[in-house]
Amino acid sequence: MSTEQLTFLPKPKFDVRFMYNYMGKMCSDTIHALTELVANSHDAGAQNVYITWPASSEMANPKFMIEDDGFGLSAQEFTSIWGTLNYNRFASNPNATVEILNKDNQIIDKRSIFGKNGKGRFSGFCLGSTYTVESFKRGEVPFSYMVALNQGDRYGSTEPFIFEPVNVQESSLKSIYGLKITASITNHWNLKYSVEDIKSELGARFTNRPSFNIFVNGQKVGFNNIPSNSLFESIVEFKGKDITIKYIDTSHTDVSANKRGIAWWVTGRLVGNIDWDFLKTQTGFDLRTTTAKRVNIVVIADHLQELGLINEDWGGFNEYSEFWNEFEDLMIKEISLLIDKVFSIQSQEKVDHILHEVDTQTRNLGYLSRHKVTKFVEDTVKKLPRIEENILSDITTILINLEQSSNKFDLIRKLATIPSSDLDQLHAILINWGVNMAKAILDEVEGRLRTIVEFESRINVKGIKEVQELQPLFNNALWMFGASFESIEFTSNQNITSVMRELASKKVKASRNRPDYVIVPHAFSRPRYEDDNENYEQIGLEQVIIVDLKTTGINLGSTEKDQIWKYVKELEQKGLISQTTRVHGFILGDQIEKGEGHARKEWDGKVTITPILYSTLLDRAKKRMFNLSETVKNSPILKQNLEAEEKRLASA
Repeated sequence: MSTEQLTFLPKPKFDVRFMYNYMGKMCSDTIHALTELVANSHDAGAQNVYITWPASSEMANPKFMIEDDGFGLSAQEFTSIWGTLNYNRFASNPNATVEILNKDNQIIDKRSIFGKNGKGRFSGFCLGSTYTVESFKRGEVPFSYMVALNQGDRYGSTEPFIFEPVNVQESSLKSIYGLKITASITNHWNLKYSVEDIKSELGARFTNRPSFNIFVNGQKVGFNNIPSNSLFESIVEFKGKDITIKYIDTSHTDVSANKRGIAWWVTGRLVGNIDWDFLKTQTGFDLRTTTAKRVNIVVIADHLQELGLINEDWGGFNEYSEFWNEFEDLMIKEISLLIDKVFSIQSQEKVDHILHEVDTQTRNLGYLSRHKVTKFVEDTVKKLPRIEENILSDITTILINLEQSSNKFDLIRKLATIPSSDLDQLHAILINWGVNMAKAILDEVEGRLRTIVEFESRINVKGIKEVQELQPLFNNALWMFGASFESIEFTSNQNITSVMRELASKKVKASRNRPDYVIVPHAFSRPRYEDDNENYEQIGLEQVIIVDLKTTGINLGSTEKDQIWKYVKELEQKGLISQTTRVHGFILGDQIEKGEGHARKEWDGKVTITPILYSTLLDRAKKRMFNLSETVKNSPILKQNLEAEEKRLASA
């Protein structure tokens, strides 16, 4: 290849969009950008950071400024560090720590630095396409540079950003040394954040270190700037003096727990590092949890030094102190209790938020269905506390749709009361409920007809076993007793059932005049709710159904009715029902004693005990299901839909 050819070799170029992709949220999220800039000051050893933010979004030429009293940079360091993408900070600082000195050159803090590659220095581009950096480092000449995004016009497109020197007559820094960034806010969407917003967001993230102070428009940011729903506190006494524990939820979850933890403040000075070591080795504290990745805890205990609990170098606690074990046990307990308390509060807030989101979707559900949705959300948050709200909201919506589809039982009840000759009313109802619901009803009806056939085959067997053969079929067959007993309203009540089984085993013996059998009653119940009870809490039982299945070959008579009545009285005595509960007792068998075919009434008609032949019950159920099947199948809306589907399939 000739020298002339080499002259025309292409050079790599950066598109004007490169920096936006490289910076990610730093160039689109104001709070994220400010957090990165403050973190840079923290890593530069600053003890004070001063931020100027527009007091009003209506200002004509809004300006931003952040200044710190950290180590500062030399001009050479600036061009080397600022000009290198993915600058390797650990190459010049392998320990990744910064020592903070007081005016007497004593170490008062040893910080683990936040940043790894210095990306945060470009956060100024979130506010506008240019910003100015001014710095003064001890023993160096102060300098000032303008940093500008390459927009592809003035500077071409060979570099993603450029530097231009700015003349500095005299340093404008508040402190002797440090770094200052200024920018005109040209991206006006940044101004949606007020001064108070900036204080609260930065306060939650950085107020855990006593040697690091942030001032916004001249006012120091502190605990009082953190919103009440992000700051929780408890006070515990130790050796006659109070220790204050502050729990700060930053609402921002980090990738790891390395930047979070417990900060121990004693007389305004940090003891040891900010981390979770105090909990993770003692209680199995899980660093993978959301709490460990988004929470800061500050413990203020000014009297620990006088108790001899602080090491001389302030690098940690004196575990040889006579008070150490007592102190450790107390603080582990109290910090864990506060974490649990906040977790409980936030879990309930999450539950309330989800239920508020789905409120309009649940308004058409019945009391029981709404109660199911509420309990599902509560149980899910309790078992899966880290589940994201949007995921839980989607799952809850699925549950609501399932509950709404269960309203097919309401439609079945309505259709069962309409004369087959009243086609107009039938058509109006099916139009309102839709084709899909009509299909769901047909599926339900077919399943019920199969149950009837199975039941008929079993009751023809002499001495059939109730528990093994009949009861499994009947668990979802209350609909056989009529439309008012559709199974969506009732759930199996195992508590009542177990009480009745216990009574049966103790009080009822097999008769010598008939085959041995054991009475196996089963109960279903429907809860009662207060109309004005917004939480839909159950206040009792509205209805109880007791189904007593007898084997074949047994005459149903007064003895069997007495057994049901004894169950009812015993359930009331045990507090499981009250005399306002409506009780339906059904005794099923293949024979009824002469003169005992009528129903028995108790408690002024609140209790009804009815003997029914299996054959009678199945005949009624069969007729009802056949009529319902024909009614729905022959409805014009469904016939038209089914015919259209058949034609489509035939032509496919």
